[in-house]
Amino acid sequence: YAPWCGHCQHFAPQYEKVAKHFKDVVDVRITALDCVHFKDLCKKQHVDSYPTLKVFHAHRVAGSFSPQGLAVNAKHRGSAKVLVDWLHEHVTTPHENSGGGGGSSSSSSSSLVTEANGG
Repeated sequence: YAPWCGHCQHFAPQYEKVAKHFKDVVDVRITALDCVHFKDLCKKQHVDSYPTLKVFHAHRVAGSFSPQGLAVNAKHRGSAKVLVDWLHEHVTTPHENSGGGGGSSSSSSSSLVTEANGG
């Protein structure tokens, strides 16, 4: 993001809801990178418009995203719920897939919907 970017400022409340949703999920970290202060890193990551959302695996595993990450398509940035659903679909852990412990629960997405809709 860039602090002067109107689109970033508009998206910030949705981003904050997504970060809050995943704050206790061990395998997911949500963070923001100020491209004004970290120009070289943003350039290396091919951030050429704002806001840019990317997903990275913390550990390189077979079939994981490249070191450049996976860019999140603009249609998945419209609301916190849409982004949370996309992340649950694309960033899962073995525990989530097997129904075991860890990860986030299926009800957490519905609680975000209520929060995102002001409930």
